[in-house]
Amino acid sequence: EEVLKDDNIDLCVLGEGEVTLSDIVNLLMKGKEINFEELSKIPGIAFNSEKYPNINISNNKKTIGIFTYATGDKCFSKLWWNIFYREIIKLEPEYNLLEILPKENVSQINFSLKTYYSNDIREISSVMHNLHLFIGADSGLMHLASASNTQTIGLFNITEPEFYGVYGENNLSFNSKENSMLELFSKIDKML
Repeated sequence: EEVLKDDNIDLCVLGEGEVTLSDIVNLLMKGKEINFEELSKIPGIAFNSEKYPNINISNNKKTIGIFTYATGDKCFSKLWWNIFYREIIKLEPEYNLLEILPKENVSQINFSLKTYYSNDIREISSVMHNLHLFIGADSGLMHLASASNTQTIGLFNITEPEFYGVYGENNLSFNSKENSMLELFSKIDKML
């Protein structure tokens, strides 16, 4: 955050930036002026939204919340989430995308989306309630989203969705071992 306050810095690459830097160079090689709307779609970039307010969340669009963290083996890999991110970002013209962060302040998509964090359970519940759709791995936040009457897609890779899945007929417990990413996005489209 301190670095981004410097007027001479437009953006930062977060984490290991080999792929991200390549994506930036490819975008810049198009010979156009830097388009921060396009840059914001590249995973692993941070920039000062006060400098570039055209990238802020729009109140005129419904919001999809994403929670990329879970404990232990329930946590999906960065590779899995990177593939997911490259698909979900295609929905951004029609939807706000918001990553909800855990107390550990980690992001499997390198903080590529607008983020939200609170340690106040009532505040988190309020945010969850105002989402159009929540997508996250098997976790307490997944169950909180469902309890907040938000359409919820719970992602399962280790635990059994039959036992630990999301309650409610408008929700989905998605088993990633038995279903593909393509099938997941087909389900997301139907829920939107």
